[in-house]
Amino acid sequence: MRVVIDTNVIVSGLRSTEGAAFRVLKGVQSGLVKPVISQALFLEYEDVLMRPGILPAHMPEQAVHRFFNAFLKASDIQKIFFRWRPWLPDPKDEFVLELAVAAGCIPITTSNLRDFRPASKLGVQVMTPWELSTKLNLPK
Repeated sequence: MRVVIDTNVIVSGLRSTEGAAFRVLKGVQSGLVKPVISQALFLEYEDVLMRPGILPAHMPEQAVHRFFNAFLKASDIQKIFFRWRPWLPDPKDEFVLELAVAAGCIPITTSNLRDFRPASKLGVQVMTPWELSTKLNLPK
């Protein structure tokens, strides 16, 4: 299933091997989940994950770079030619919605459902990592 994965899901999945966000990342690794990313989203992943204290101390920077490489190889890169702003309460989330629309109104998985509620008006389904992992029956 093609899906836009919000940064908070990536962070949660890398911080803990328990929970639905980790199951989503395992789904990417197994090919059951096909992330769709843009240059802007990937740069946000990189910016957030490289901040001190975001990931556990036992995760070296080299491991984060290996994750990025594997994630990029598993992803479809989508160009965005049209801006759909403003739709969301948080302007920092707009490019995530624009990516989902540009990719054919594919779902977004996020832990921030409240800020993405208006996405449904554009035909974009928004679901939590738990909802996605349940829908796809991702292994624990």
